[in-house]
Amino acid sequence: MDDEEQAQEQLEDEQELEEQNEAQGAANPLLFTRHLDVVGRVPMLFYLPDVKESAELKKKIEAYGGRVVDQHQCDCIQIMPSMKEATADFNLFYQGPIYD
Repeated sequence: MDDEEQAQEQLEDEQELEEQNEAQGAANPLLFTRHLDVVGRVPMLFYLPDVKESAELKKKIEAYGGRVVDQHQCDCIQIMPSMKEATADFNLFYQGPIYD
């Protein structure tokens, strides 16, 4: 099987999986993934600070195919959960962009 046929087959498999999840009302497990040429489909990485508000966000990220890491890595996305009880503490994050 050549590369083009393999890519087409992978795309069809992903579309079938999305259709099955939509029919079941499930989260899209491919939302927080990306395709790398050599490796294939891999999960996106997210860094969340160690606060109680992160637990619910972690469940949502993992339901959509992402992974939460304990330490910041060069290709992960830093997310600030909505902290209702306290103001944002930027000492919980690493240098770089932080998204909310």
